[in-house]
Amino acid sequence: MERLTALADYVIRRALGFAGLAAATLMLALSFDLALALRVGAWVAAATLLGLLIQAHRAPRRNMRHSELWALAIGHGKADDLPDRRRSEMMAAVMRERLIWHAERVAAVALVLWALDGLVLLASTLR
Repeated sequence: MERLTALADYVIRRALGFAGLAAATLMLALSFDLALALRVGAWVAAATLLGLLIQAHRAPRRNMRHSELWALAIGHGKADDLPDRRRSEMMAAVMRERLIWHAERVAAVALVLWALDGLVLLASTLR
């Protein structure tokens, strides 16, 4: 089960890495205005959070045999270790749990970016 959790984390973190790269590139392009860059980064993080929550909501009803997690588990020989009858259900439950865990971290990043945006705006008005 730990190996399946590690594979689910790998799948999610790879996708989040691409989302983070997109957010960082966008924020760098807007770096002429720090408040705007932070605000856009927060909105991108919020959109990523929404995507994670939608995927977590859909995970129990998803056929995991057509997922990247299934392909990785087969490749590592871990799908064969699971009971035949509940293989897809167990993968969906693990994926849902890990999606929610990552969504909580992305929400924290969004809140930090919004807080920094607020501090930058406050500092600019006090000058």
